[in-house]
Amino acid sequence: MKKERGDTGEAVSKNSVRVKSLVFYNSLLNRLYIKSLGSYANDVEGFTIEEGVFTGGYYYNYHGDYYLGNKFKLSPDGQQIYSNSGVVVTSSISREEDLKLVSKFGREYLDATFDNNNRIYLSQVNINRIYVYDSSTMDGIDSFSTQGYAQYLNYRNGKIIAITKTNKFEGSTLYNYKIQTIDVQ
Repeated sequence: MKKERGDTGEAVSKNSVRVKSLVFYNSLLNRLYIKSLGSYANDVEGFTIEEGVFTGGYYYNYHGDYYLGNKFKLSPDGQQIYSNSGVVVTSSISREEDLKLVSKFGREYLDATFDNNNRIYLSQVNINRIYVYDSSTMDGIDSFSTQGYAQYLNYRNGKIIAITKTNKFEGSTLYNYKIQTIDVQ
């Protein structure tokens, strides 16, 4: 990875990533989390970005203590990272406190979104429902049915906007995608 000057293309800062990896950017901490795939699938690196320069590159002591999944959402307050594996970890400026296990939902999910009332909405794999949890206690609050598997979720103005997926024909690998809006106020 490298940061280049926009006017000249000259490399200002660069760092290497050893294998194919997933990258998650925490805009509140100006930090990149890089989760390795393949034979190094349990390694996570962190890079702080200061004025466009990569600084503070380090490995976390995580090394697979819990499965982090392949998709991440940052809580609105920036204090937690939700992994699609159902694991919730801390997000902290302190390296020692960063990526510590907070909780587990006990199941994987496809996507997540947050509202303005401390709730998180999760769409689960192969289930036509969206589940609602209190994000401070992780207690289940409610659920809503959907017209298919909710692949993507977004919260806006008291509504959940979901892109759902259904099989076009029984047993088919062709799919229909729909946009569904659910009033959650």
